[in-house]
Parts: sequence; C-alpha cells; structure tokens
Amino acid sequence: MELASNLLHSEEIKQTMAILPRNLSDYFAQIKHPPKEINSMFKRHLEEQRGSLFDRYYEEHRTSELLSCRTADGLEVVFCPSEHSGVWAGLIVKGSLGARTQRTLEGIAKEIGLI
Repeated sequence: MELASNLLHSEEIKQTMAILPRNLSDYFAQIKHPPKEINSMFKRHLEEQRGSLFDRYYEEHRTSELLSCRTADGLEVVFCPSEHSGVWAGLIVKGSLGARTQRTLEGIAKEIGLI
C-alpha cells in the first residue's frame, strides 16, 4: 500500500527516522498506543497485531539493517533499504509498503545520512 505523500514528507517522519536497534524491546516500548477512546479489548488486539507484524518482519530480516519511523497519530514503519521492502501499521490497518513509498522513505534516509 502506498502512503500519502504529505505524510511521508512530514517533519515527524524525518525526525523519528532511525536505525532500528537490535534490542527490539527498547524500540517497541516507545510505540505510541491507540487513543484512550478505543476500548481496552480492541486496543489490546491492535497492539498484538501490530507487534506480530513487526516481530515477523524483524525475524525475517534479522541479518539486515532496518530503519524505523513513526508519526504522532500512530503510524509506524519498519523498512529494509537493502532489500527494498518494509511494513507499516496504523491504528486499525497495516500492510506492506508500496514501491513509491519505499523509494520515498529510502530517499529521506539518504537525505538525513542513515544510508
């Protein structure tokens, strides 16, 4: 899926983009949780689904350098520049990054000196 260009070019993406640490518990502890108005059972389901998506992607790419970024409204992205792939998760939906989104994120990573 392609993410909106204005979202990808936001300052939040640039400010939060970083190399994903090998100790994932540090990274995932920083993930913002869904707003309080989402009931607790649904919130727990969302957190489990989001975590499983990133955990699976991390395991599949554990020998590669991964980058991550996020926005204040709950969008999280993890991607692998060397393999040109990535995953994202919002509050309700998640999926694989589209080619345009991947190229844009890699361009931002190059611009800020991460790759």
